[in-house]
Amino acid sequence: MTLEAPAGDPPLPPRLVGRNRELAAIDRLMSAAARGNGGSAIVTGGPGIGKTLFLEEVTKRAPSAFTVLRCFGTSSETAVPFAGLHQLLHPLQAHLEGLPSPQVSALKGVFGLSGSPADGLSVPCAALALLDSAAQRAPLLLVVDDAHRMDEASLNILAFVARRLQNIPVAMLVAARDHDVTQRRLGGLPEVRLEPLPPADIRLLVTRTVEDVTERLVDRLVRESAGNPLVVTELVAALPQAVASGAVDPPEELPCSPRLRTWFGALVAELPRAAQTMLLTAAANDCSDLYTVLSAASSLDLDTAELSVLERSGLVSVVGDELVFQPPFLRTIVYRNSTLAERKLVHHALAKATGNNVCRQAHHLAAATHEPDEDVAQKISASAGQARKVNGMMSALRLLERAAALSSGPAVRARLLITAATCAWQAGLPLRARELEQQIDHSDDDPHLLAAAGLLRGSIAHTRVTPIAAHRILLDSARHAALVAPELAAHLLVMAARTTLACGDLAKLGEIGRRLVELGLKPDHPARLFGTAMRRLAALDLRRSGDLDASAEGALRLLSEGEPTVWPSALPYVPVMSGAAQEAYAQVLEVLRAQGATGALPMAATSLIALQHMVGRWDEAVALGDEMLLLAEQTGQEGMQAKLQALLAMLAGTRGDTAHCRKLATQALQGSASGRDHATLALAHWALGRSALSSGDPYSAILHYSRITAPHDSAHHFMIAFMAIPDLVECHVMANQFAEAKAALQAAERWRLDATTPYLLGPLLRARALLAPGAEEAELLLNESIQHLKDCPFERARTELQLGKLLRRERRIRDARRHLHTAVETFTSLRAVPWLEQAAAELRAAGYDRDPDAKKVQGTAETLTPQELRIAQLASQGLTNPEIALRLSISPSTVRYHLSKIFQKLQITSRRQLLQSELYPEGDPTPAPGSAIGPSVNPVPSPRTPTVHTAPHGTPPPTTNVHIERPHRDQKHTIPLPGQPTGRAPRRRRRGGANRAY
Repeated sequence: MTLEAPAGDPPLPPRLVGRNRELAAIDRLMSAAARGNGGSAIVTGGPGIGKTLFLEEVTKRAPSAFTVLRCFGTSSETAVPFAGLHQLLHPLQAHLEGLPSPQVSALKGVFGLSGSPADGLSVPCAALALLDSAAQRAPLLLVVDDAHRMDEASLNILAFVARRLQNIPVAMLVAARDHDVTQRRLGGLPEVRLEPLPPADIRLLVTRTVEDVTERLVDRLVRESAGNPLVVTELVAALPQAVASGAVDPPEELPCSPRLRTWFGALVAELPRAAQTMLLTAAANDCSDLYTVLSAASSLDLDTAELSVLERSGLVSVVGDELVFQPPFLRTIVYRNSTLAERKLVHHALAKATGNNVCRQAHHLAAATHEPDEDVAQKISASAGQARKVNGMMSALRLLERAAALSSGPAVRARLLITAATCAWQAGLPLRARELEQQIDHSDDDPHLLAAAGLLRGSIAHTRVTPIAAHRILLDSARHAALVAPELAAHLLVMAARTTLACGDLAKLGEIGRRLVELGLKPDHPARLFGTAMRRLAALDLRRSGDLDASAEGALRLLSEGEPTVWPSALPYVPVMSGAAQEAYAQVLEVLRAQGATGALPMAATSLIALQHMVGRWDEAVALGDEMLLLAEQTGQEGMQAKLQALLAMLAGTRGDTAHCRKLATQALQGSASGRDHATLALAHWALGRSALSSGDPYSAILHYSRITAPHDSAHHFMIAFMAIPDLVECHVMANQFAEAKAALQAAERWRLDATTPYLLGPLLRARALLAPGAEEAELLLNESIQHLKDCPFERARTELQLGKLLRRERRIRDARRHLHTAVETFTSLRAVPWLEQAAAELRAAGYDRDPDAKKVQGTAETLTPQELRIAQLASQGLTNPEIALRLSISPSTVRYHLSKIFQKLQITSRRQLLQSELYPEGDPTPAPGSAIGPSVNPVPSPRTPTVHTAPHGTPPPTTNVHIERPHRDQKHTIPLPGQPTGRAPRRRRRGGANRAY
């Protein structure tokens, strides 16, 4: 039987969270008692669920007419008969005078005023009569807390009274723990059950306790507490303020307050000794599988019946084949409350039970061994590679650190420390990596050790804006490793090639390529293929560039090795890489995420972002760049931070966001100037030049491009200068500087290209068309450029725009419209606003005019990017961060980062307020919760990305207008699609008019 709450919940109590319906049921019980129809209820719930706090809130809410009587069960008085009853009824001694003498005599025995009371019904009936007499003056509220600790005599009498209050003004509440015999004795009474709090109430409880707390930490507290309010409040109280606010990352294990250890420790102490040992075995188990616990318990001579004791206690539950702690943080409490000897005993048993799993067995051996043991250290270190793939980088790091501590041999210990330091760096813990490296004894001139240490120091130096120093460290270490460890030497040389590309030194790049080829690796080894490609790049020969794709794909194979390697993330971006390399980089990034290699992510991401920019996946590139920029800042990787800022500046400048482009480029220039990172400096100036070119200022753009192409300038870089030549030629043509344009184009003739380098060949053909002597030759060059740029949408759209201009000038209006319409579609999808405006102007000049009656899309959060808008829409439907990440194929940390930006832009503080934000276009109903919204299933149109219906050339297009919005500006443009009538004939071209401009 369960009490039903009346309609209309009362307002939320100030101290209690999420118990409105239960309090409403108690209010109804007290209202009935006030009218003379008393009753009782049993308040049940698990340990720490808040029964005592709930009863305190009930007593505060009791009407003033009620007299409140309370009693508490205590372990020290369990053996004292009538101790609880004495505590409850003692305030009513003045009412004894009106009772019959037998009942007075029985109650005096309870109060200690006479001998022990007689058995039978005398005391229960006397207690009921006393309550009836006292209630005639004022209704009574009896509150019995911790009934499971009350003496048996008192509990029996209270159960008797609780069932006989129907006709007297008395309300009685008894709090009992789940799975306890007390609850069964009170069976038949109405029950008010306190369930675990839902995640929303736990979040509210956390924010009430600590004002400034990160969303990431709240998610973890929700998982650890499983809705238990005592656990979550104690965990929050034990956290330092710096951890709660996000200034410092939370520890691997949350701190446990003394109150939690004492309170739950007392619960565990009530169990039999054998059950306590089985509970500790389950807590020490590295997984939740029941089979391992039972196997280990068998080796400890524990009976399976002890598991039944644990289940009846409510501390654990068996769900399928898993043993689950209630709450989950109880596992940590039980483990920390145990002694060292107890932990060693159960870990040895668990090591035997996990003999078929090398990784898990090594974990238990590491926990059970505390003296040097070379055999155990070898077993632990051998399992680190598997642990890295299965459980992540932090798991491998802990095993390697433990193996190093147990190893007695200096050489073996040094190798373990350097591998552990590499894991720490890849896990985004540079300070910990440095501490581990400082523990290495460098007196042993082991070439393998020197090479591994050099790889770590060189990688860290490269990410910290010192490519020159990194280059020197890596080459010296590769020289030592070439004779004893060719694979490790290959890793060093690949990393050295990346640092050399950052410095822009062609001669050194060719030397590294030669050394990679001569290492004696297999012909199809990725490092050897990469070396061949680097030799060709140093010779400015990019023909037959498939080696780069093959080496990028081969990098994935090296991720399966036991020891951590920086090779996949060290492979740099070279512009002749194609879609196969992009997929390879994406898989590398996915594997590194799964392994928890957050320190290596920014290095790998820079190459992927460059490829995404090339193939037109700009929104993905911006989202990934923002995430990696924050990660690089958190891990102290100033070099990667500057590189990412330059890449994001290029995207912002191309889209016409001049202010953001200038801000990012300035930060990149400041962050890379001291380390002579010419590639980042050149990329930042290219971004500023592209921004100026986009806004129609060729003179400012020429200043930036000249710095990239000037051989002795600090921002000169041979590869980026070559890639920027088509832009520079266009700027010179716009400025009527044809001699300078020809000179810039001639500088590109040193490079040898073929059909395997379409991303470079296509823009060069477009630049040649600008300087072609006749329109026919220019058209041929532009058509050839379009064919090469089929997988590079932005550069292809620029070529389509240039060809449309040429054809319109030649009065081939129909052909011009076809190319201009394609350019409009592409620029619209990319949100390249300045280029879109140029294409729109050309379309209008070709006979299309803006539609004055086109309606503007209303009701959208115009300050959000498309990625932010999608995340905001999904969050407003109630999806969690992992669910949103799964829909959009991104990581939960990226979702959290975007949500913080969304809250700032919309000036809100909670997900609930997203429901009140205008996240959908007018007339577009909000999707129901759970509906598929994402890039692959019915995507919601972005407020800045108009819906464009594409059709093959020659097919009549629909008559839907295209709405074009310039970011951060108020002006809107509306362009009809080709085939849509404008209401008037095209204007005739007039000599000297604007239509003559090319």
